[in-house]
Formats: sequence, C-alpha cells, structure tokens
Amino acid sequence: MVQQAIVLHQRGQIGDVESLCRQVLAVEPDHPDALYLLGLAAFQGGNPSQAAGFIRRAASLSPRNWMFQGDLANVLFQLGNYAEAMAAYRHAAMLKPDEPQFPMGIANCHASAGNYPEAEAQLRAVVQRFPRYVLACLNLANS
Repeated sequence: MVQQAIVLHQRGQIGDVESLCRQVLAVEPDHPDALYLLGLAAFQGGNPSQAAGFIRRAASLSPRNWMFQGDLANVLFQLGNYAEAMAAYRHAAMLKPDEPQFPMGIANCHASAGNYPEAEAQLRAVVQRFPRYVLACLNLANS
C-alpha cells in the first residue's frame, strides 16, 4: 500500500496519498514511510505544522534516513523554527555529505534568523565545498 501511495504522490494525488497512509497507520502506527508521506501530503496541502509532526515522527523512527531529516528541516524552516531546522539540516548533512542543499539550508537559517556573519561564513564554506552549486554562489554574491 505504501508503494502505491508513493506512486500517487508522484502523480500529485495528495488526497489519495493521505487516505492510503492513514490505512497503513491504522494497522502499523509507527510505519516511517507512511508517516513521512502523510507529512509530505500535509505540507503540500498547506498544513506545515501537521507536516512537521508526521515527518518528525518518521525521522525519529528512521534517524539514518537523510531524506526524512532533510524534509523535516525544510518544514521547520518554513515554520520559522530556525534552531531546530539547523539541527535537522546538520543531521541530514552528516548522513549525506555530498548534498549541498543541507549546508545551504543552514546558511538560510542563519540569514533568516538575522545572523548574517554566520550565514556568510556558511555560504563561503558551501561555495568552497561545492563550487558548482550556483545557488550558493549567487547567495554569497548577494550577501
């Protein structure tokens, strides 16, 4: 059923994803993939607070899943919870060090929280580590 929910999510059928995930969770309340997909559906449905709860639970059940950690960070960032978002971005970066979006997310958290020197330092580190990551280069040029 979760595999079917993944396909439906890829097709943008968010209501059907939610329904299938809730069916899975009725039988297996701690199914990390169903919780994660339900969180994505909530986020895409405009409910980031609910999304954070589901994705946080999925991430706690699968702490080595970089995707769960990264999306938790993204949702927390959208909620303006920059300290928690930074922690989740750091965790995701530790799990998947070749992904530039996670250290970039840390820089964005610093900037959004008004910590501009820290944001610039983080951007410099991202550009040094990922020189072809254009978004970091542009953000550094604009800082």
